[in-house]
Amino acid sequence: MAFCEYCGRQLAEGEVCNCRQNQTGNEPVEQKPKKSKKGLVIAIIVLILIVAGGVAAFLHIANGYKKPVDSIASAINKKNTDIDSLASIVLPDFAVSSYKKAVKIMKNSEDFADGYDVVTQEIADFYDDMDETYGEGWKVKFDCTDKERLDADQLDRVSAVYAGFYDSYFEAICDEIAGYDKYDYEDLADTMGITASKAKDICKVAVNFMKEFKDIKVTDGYNLTGRVVVSDSTGETLWKSDKMTVKVIKLNGDWMIDYTSVISDSDLSSWGIDLLDDIY
Repeated sequence: MAFCEYCGRQLAEGEVCNCRQNQTGNEPVEQKPKKSKKGLVIAIIVLILIVAGGVAAFLHIANGYKKPVDSIASAINKKNTDIDSLASIVLPDFAVSSYKKAVKIMKNSEDFADGYDVVTQEIADFYDDMDETYGEGWKVKFDCTDKERLDADQLDRVSAVYAGFYDSYFEAICDEIAGYDKYDYEDLADTMGITASKAKDICKVAVNFMKEFKDIKVTDGYNLTGRVVVSDSTGETLWKSDKMTVKVIKLNGDWMIDYTSVISDSDLSSWGIDLLDDIY
């Protein structure tokens, strides 16, 4: 009489148990490949290049706390699909600078060109969907009904969250890049479809971008409460969202939507950053 050594079930002569433990014991365990730090560098570069596609998350303008919301609504209403133009709206100045330098370096990469086209098409598809749902002439706006200014403690804590990206994530990548030799750059160049010289240049851009978070400061901010409203050409409301709160902050001198307020706690934790509940 035989018994399964994993679950203890009695087996007939010659029978092989199909229990989960036995399957695990008899089948080779798939080894997950280690994540290369070069992949993290590429992820940062991709963030710089295609973040403009997330038009609802990263918003920027320098002339007033409500403008980050209003400027993206204006871009949507104009059906703007130009990524470079959108980047100047949705990113703070230091990120726009990194974006422009990265685009210049990557412009001859086929993979980059393909990704650029994909983002452009996704934005155009969004406008087509809006046309199909609401008809031609629709407009979108954020109807703000209340605002609350962040106090000094809240501003300090939001600053700490942004600085945490450098302490928990970017610093290690910068240190690793500092140790790159010519073979590392050649390897990265092959991965990205550019020359080794350009790979070295793009790493400099990425490092400068990441180091901006080292001494980042949030000096002002508001919680804006309201609804997203879609109306037709006559101003009649076609749709409105539930009431929501949007946080806008002045980060390194630039007004923008606080993107950490739209990232889940679990996503932040994956960066090694713990979001303080009382910030929000």
